[in-house]
Amino acid sequence: MLSNAHNVDNFDLKQAEILLRTSLILVGLILSGCIKNSSESARTFRIPWSDAQNRYTLQDIEIKTFDEPQFLRGSLAEFFIEPTLIINEGKLAQAGVPTGRFLSTPSGSQVALDDASLQAATLYAHLEKLNELDVSSGAASFLNKRPAVAIKVGFVDENNRVMENNAQYNPLVDAILFVPYTDSKLPITLNGGVVAHEHFHSIFHHIVLSHFDSTMTYAGLDLDESHQVLPKAPHEISNKDVSIKTYNLYLLRGINEGLADFWGWIYSGDELFVGRSISSALDVRRLDRKDPQFFDLATFKFVIAESDNSEQRVAHAYSLGTQYAIYFRNIFLQLYEKKTDPETRAKVAKTLVKALFKFRTELALRLEKEYLPPEIFIASFYKALQEESSGVQTFNVCESYQRVAPLAHDKIAGCEPVQPVVETTTPPAVEAKTPPAVETPAPPPPAKGILDEK
Repeated sequence: MLSNAHNVDNFDLKQAEILLRTSLILVGLILSGCIKNSSESARTFRIPWSDAQNRYTLQDIEIKTFDEPQFLRGSLAEFFIEPTLIINEGKLAQAGVPTGRFLSTPSGSQVALDDASLQAATLYAHLEKLNELDVSSGAASFLNKRPAVAIKVGFVDENNRVMENNAQYNPLVDAILFVPYTDSKLPITLNGGVVAHEHFHSIFHHIVLSHFDSTMTYAGLDLDESHQVLPKAPHEISNKDVSIKTYNLYLLRGINEGLADFWGWIYSGDELFVGRSISSALDVRRLDRKDPQFFDLATFKFVIAESDNSEQRVAHAYSLGTQYAIYFRNIFLQLYEKKTDPETRAKVAKTLVKALFKFRTELALRLEKEYLPPEIFIASFYKALQEESSGVQTFNVCESYQRVAPLAHDKIAGCEPVQPVVETTTPPAVEAKTPPAVETPAPPPPAKGILDEK
């Protein structure tokens, strides 16, 4: 970090505008010979970067593999600016090759001359750091070696609304997509936690989802990150029902989102990273909270069945995801005695990746046969944790698990046995006080991804 970094509590669009104005001044300096043009050998870029207090400042950051900044590409990522998505061909298309515009300061640092160059350089810096985490955690060999990243993607949702202030990993094109940002907070493309969140979706897709029915791909598609609703009070039985396939799709969506938030925290160390860019998510997605109590199977099945549309179901999935993210962060703090330095956080990333493989094995046995319990991934995580050589005995695993999932269907090795309960599409018997059962309507079709062609 340079001593003359511009300190700001929230690096917002106004700061970006100031940066661009500064760049125009630098143009004049170049013409006067005070500053040299960017060279291909340069590797330091002045970009918004977070400090130890999670404040974003303009810092000089070394980017080792951004080999062709003039074309906005390097060995770890390739950028597309305002591309067209060709879903049926699984690719992105753009007119020509994007151009990166940078100037060199006297110290050799590269300063972006336009917002696309600034976003690309910042994103690339995060992806390079995330690649280091991928390598140390064991995830790297399962991912695309040079993923695509798209900026200023223009598309509308199923209600024909132009999407803004959002990001998405799309498995259909294996790319991270950023739509235009219009809010006044930290732009999503500059938010390291959000970039890590989206990057984790690619990990979850390649290690877990890609090994199952292609419908499960939709468990990797994002909607608005701020979507949250409180579940209705459950009854003993719903007047509606939901198929195993549709229920499990939204369950996996929730687990995917929760682990992505946890990965965002592992990378950034910022419990508030989502809310720094999305105002409505500041409270509902913050991770510095006490252990939540997870949805039990009956409740989650009820809220999914009772939802009127896919958007409501996604909101419930996000609620489950937040439960996961808070819980795993708290487990981490107990495991490592509240140490939160990057090296310690990287240790749990390795455990998490191991757990994904165990989870995939579990899904292969159960995904198409039963309604999976919401807490199912916790068992996979503890199995991976028990294989680690340190940290396992620093807290009571059984007590923690039973506290957040008192009606858990899956048992944890070493805890008192809990008989697994396998639910089918047949509703359970109800007591006389509950409403009488009614004829179950046909299950709804699997949810459509927001980028599906009509």
